[in-house]
Order: sequence, then structure tokens, then C-alpha cells
Amino acid sequence: DVLMTKEKMDKDLGKDYSSVRRNLRNLIDIGEDAIDGIINVATESDSPRAYEVAGQMIKAVADMNKDLLDMHQKMKTINKEEYIRCANDPVYFIENYIKIVSLDEGLVPFEMYGYQKDIIEKVHNNRFIIAKLPRQSGKSTTMISYLLHYVMFNQSMNVAVLANKQTTAREILSRLKLAYEYLPIWLQQ
Repeated sequence: DVLMTKEKMDKDLGKDYSSVRRNLRNLIDIGEDAIDGIINVATESDSPRAYEVAGQMIKAVADMNKDLLDMHQKMKTINKEEYIRCANDPVYFIENYIKIVSLDEGLVPFEMYGYQKDIIEKVHNNRFIIAKLPRQSGKSTTMISYLLHYVMFNQSMNVAVLANKQTTAREILSRLKLAYEYLPIWLQQ
């Protein structure tokens, strides 16, 4: 299944990125402590070799900092095209990145029906719409997904969640929050 492969790739990329970033940060921290120690040794012993080692350690830590910045830049490059595609196509974004809770299966990708895709397209391309839809047809889930897209890809936007009861509004807001939390890290930033 292509979606699962893409989902697994995104998850693996995110894990690898986090792991490499954590390792580099740890090495940089250890290197900084070692530099402090070797500079103390060099100062006390006045040994040319100790100063040479200190210089090598400073260069190694500087290189690790550059590697960390390069890794961030590579992640941005990898994700830039995908980010642009998500920003321009809410249906693509929703189908590929939004997760919902299914009573039977738990957390699953949101696979929209044709009419839900039509709703997203209509809302995205029109300022006002009226929809006559039956109960339990996925309207809230569809609109939560679109609202998440809207606030993520439009600067300085405010949205309101209104419902007939405060508990319903809070439940809808918590579903939006859950969808956001399960986005890949590079999309959350």
C-alpha cells in the first residue's frame, strides 16, 4: 500500500532525524566539556601537545555544529516540496497526513469519501457555502481536518469552534489537537 509506505517513510525519517539530532547534540555537549578540560590541562602544563589537542577538539566540535546545521537544512530541502504541495492542496494534505480515531481500529489515516473531498474543495474555493447533509456523515471530522489545514498554511488566522454544547465544542477542539499532534514533526514547525 503506497500510503502505508509513505507513512512509514515519514515516520522513519522523523525518527532518524530526531536520533541523529540528539546524538549530535550529545557529542557537542561532551566535546564542549572536553575542550574546557583540555584547555585547563594545557594552561597548567604549558605543553604544546595539549594546545594542539585542544585545537583539534575545538575544530571537531565546530564541525559537529556545522553537521547539525547541515542536517537541519537538508530536512528543510527534503520537506519543502511536500510542504508546498500540502499548502496548495488541502485534500492531499488531509488524505496523507491527518489521523483520526476509529472506534474499531484506533488511530488511522483519514480516508475521505468523495462527498467529503467535494466539501473540502467547495470550502477551500468559496467564501460561503451551504451544505445539506445527514447526521453522522463525517462533517465534523471533515471540517476539523480542513480547519487544521487552514490555520497551518495561512498566517495570522483565527478560527472558532462553535457547537450546541460546550462539551461538544471541546471534544471537536480536542480532535483537532490530536490531528495536529500526529502530524510529522516537520509539518508542526
